[in-house]
Amino acid sequence: MRICTNGIRFFLLTFFGLFPLYSQADIVISGTRVIYPEGKSAVTVHLDNRGERPLLVQTWLDNGTENKSPDEIDAPFVITPPITRIDKDHGQTVRVIYTGGTLPQDRESLYWFNVLEVPPKDDSSASANKLQLAFRTRIKFIYRPRSLDGDLASALKKVKWNWGRNKKGYFFTVTNNSGYYLSMDKANIDIADKNYSINTEMLSPFGTAHFPIVASNGINIPEHGKINYSVVNDFGGLTTANVSL
Repeated sequence: MRICTNGIRFFLLTFFGLFPLYSQADIVISGTRVIYPEGKSAVTVHLDNRGERPLLVQTWLDNGTENKSPDEIDAPFVITPPITRIDKDHGQTVRVIYTGGTLPQDRESLYWFNVLEVPPKDDSSASANKLQLAFRTRIKFIYRPRSLDGDLASALKKVKWNWGRNKKGYFFTVTNNSGYYLSMDKANIDIADKNYSINTEMLSPFGTAHFPIVASNGINIPEHGKINYSVVNDFGGLTTANVSL
């Protein structure tokens, strides 16, 4: 993906990334993730300006290299319009178009949809010493090949949990035997009438991760138990599942 920034320099991202942002971004994205099914001519993402001033907004995709400028990122998608002005209480729909290219057919491909909002320059004397912050938001953008088998429900049936132990306590080795990205939300296990949380993370297609059990020193993992967990679905909601040891 090659985008001309037309004067919006990526150093804004690097500069403002050095400061913790305690304010809330004004641009609201419709959804927590974008799914691009193979075969669609385009997908749309709606942006709303909930703030009190107009904003200049830049959008682009990255493949996980979040510190590179849009000019340096090569992804098989085009966003139109890449740069737009959104007035307060107004919205803008952007289109993401797949330009073709070789992407895996047995698994999803993960990108990130970026939104950078830049406030207008205030030349008044009262604002001369104020720092104006640019906000950047990233959400998952997933390309889903048509040949991918099953759905999220069937993918969850292919997740395998095996427990182990080290000096820090117990953990689970979790293997995703599906072609789907699984964004784990929460997980826990009941042991001796007590509930223990399990730290989770996103599982890549056909990938393996280690999930530690919180405060697990001194407990005994039973031969038979049940793990309850939830995964974020295409709509941003949660799909729950459980597995018996």
